Formats: sequence, C-alpha cells, structure tokens
Amino acid sequence: MNSTSWCLLHLLIITVIWFYQQYYLFLQFSSIPNRNNLAGVPTNFRFSVFESLFKYYKKDALILIYNTGWAPMKSYGYCNGRFDMGSFRLTGDRADLDKADIVIFHHPENRRKIPKRTKPDQIWIWFNLEPPKNIDHFIYANNVFNLTASFRFDSDISVPYGYFLTKPDNYTFTYKTHKNFSQKTKLVSWFVHDWEENSLRVKYYNNLKNYLNVDIYGRYERVKDMCSVVSDYKFYLSFENSNVTHYITEKLWRNAFICGAVPVVLGTVKETYLKLGTPPDAFIHVDDFPNEKSLADYLKKVGENEVLYNSYLKWRKGHGIYSHETMASFFCKIVEYLNHHNVKPRPGIPNLYEWFIS
Repeated sequence: MNSTSWCLLHLLIITVIWFYQQYYLFLQFSSIPNRNNLAGVPTNFRFSVFESLFKYYKKDALILIYNTGWAPMKSYGYCNGRFDMGSFRLTGDRADLDKADIVIFHHPENRRKIPKRTKPDQIWIWFNLEPPKNIDHFIYANNVFNLTASFRFDSDISVPYGYFLTKPDNYTFTYKTHKNFSQKTKLVSWFVHDWEENSLRVKYYNNLKNYLNVDIYGRYERVKDMCSVVSDYKFYLSFENSNVTHYITEKLWRNAFICGAVPVVLGTVKETYLKLGTPPDAFIHVDDFPNEKSLADYLKKVGENEVLYNSYLKWRKGHGIYSHETMASFFCKIVEYLNHHNVKPRPGIPNLYEWFIS
C-alpha cells in the first residue's frame, strides 16, 4: 500500500471516530430540552452545566434576591415563622452573586440590569407578578432563565396572589370586617387607580353605570383604610386591569373577600377562580350574564334579598383566605416551594415571552 493510500485510510479512520463521538454526544444529551440555549454561559462551561444543573439544588442553598421589587431586604424577617423555608439562606447583597446557588430576579426592567453569568451551575429564576402590558424589555428574557415563578398555574413555581383554605375541624376563622346584611347600607363599590378609558374593565363599567349606581374610590384620592369603606357595601367590583391567563390579584382576595363584600369579577375565565379553591357560590362572574343590564338587575335582586345575599357568604363557615400581605411574602413563598418540591431547572427557557403572553 503506497503512502497516499495510507493517508486516505488514516483520514477515513479519523472521520469515523469523529462521527461516532458526535453521535454518542447526541444520544447523551438529546433528551435535554433547549441544550443550546445557554445565553451568557461561556462555551467551555456548557458541558459542565449539563452535568451539574440537573442535579437540582441543595436544600441549604444560598438564594440571592437580586432585585427585591418594592420590599427592602430587611422586611424579609416577616417570613420567619410564616413560611417553611427549611435550611435555605436568603441574601439581598449583590456582592454574593458568585457565591449564590440560586438567583431570583423580579423581572429586571432591561438587559443592563442582568449581570453576566459566571457560575455555570447557578439557577436563575424569573419572577413576575404583573401582566404583559405592565412590563417591557421582555424579549431579552428568552434563553436566560432556568425556572419561572409567577401567578400562572403553569409556571415552574406557581405563586398566585391568594387562594382559599379549607377550615380544620377544630379551628374557627374570624373576619374583623364581616357585617351582616342589615349592617350593609350600600350596594356596590369599586376602588380603581389605574383608569384607562379603552380598557375592558372601564368600558364594562361605562355600560354598567347606565343601569346601576357604583361608588368609585381611589381614582383621584387615596383612602387609608379600604376595608372600613368596602365593608359597608354588599358588592365589590373586582375588575382586573388585564384579561390575562390565571391573573387574579388582591382585587379579589383582599379588596373583596377580606374586606367583607361579595366580589363581582371581570378578568380571566371563571374556571381559574374555581381552581384556586374559590367556592362557586362565593363570587359573581360577569361572564355568567349576557350583558351589563342583566348583571345590574341581578345585583339589585340579590341586594334586596337577605337569604339570597347570605348564600354568597356561606363559604365563611368552612373556608379561609390566604392573601399575600407584602412583596417579601411572595419571595418567601418561592423559597418554601423550593423546599417542598424538587423543581427541575432547564438550561435556558427559549420562549419565555411567547409563553407568558399566551
């Protein structure tokens, strides 16, 4: 065999070995979703990411809350004794970025506020409480984060604004603002600050007011004690500012239920309310009525009938309400969830924007 033949044979052997290696790697990693979407991770780190990231996280992990929203870090002492956060350690000091095992970002406003990732096995959590219309600079978030935490049920970590609790047999829930039918002297109230004429809720109200008087608060002035006002009313308009999947806010939990009024809801579909444990006879959904006049007629009917009205309050005998009181409690709820579940991170979520607006 001449030298040319030997060279060709040698080249063939090298080529076969190279293809075998590539095929082997394909088999090893093909079951891992989005394995090439590791934005911000140096190329030489990428295989170590696959080896370490999917071992999940340590139960004594150091968690950095990178941007705390509207709650200063000192307020996180509120969570002690209220949430089962196990051995996780919390910090708000960005100097701990390289030491942290998990980093929670409360939807950074723009790309400049996201640090460069230098620790390949660090888990980044995207956290958001606002609907898509209230946040911008969103596209940058694709291929950056490993887990999602939001009000949506299909988040990796679901943290709704509130939910119903079933009463233990030996426990009685108390409601300081509860007034009976005869003590409620007014019919419908609505606290609203973000007034947008073209929004669904304002358009609905503008039609509803032709058939029903609604007392509006908060549009031009702030009321310090909302519950002292709402508790005088039989109904409260829990109208969300966005009709978004699973988006149910304090307008239901605190403004209506905790303040002692029957909520009239507009926003996401009725099924979402029921999935949060809300009894079907605890609220009134506008989708159950063909038009605003039909709803107005029904509210007047219920408001004049003590037996019918009290049927919307029967849930209080067997249920309680959980509603987040502070921004800190949302973060601590995320940590509690991590403590009780093995949440599997992903190398990089490629379609965060598309998912969140769906």
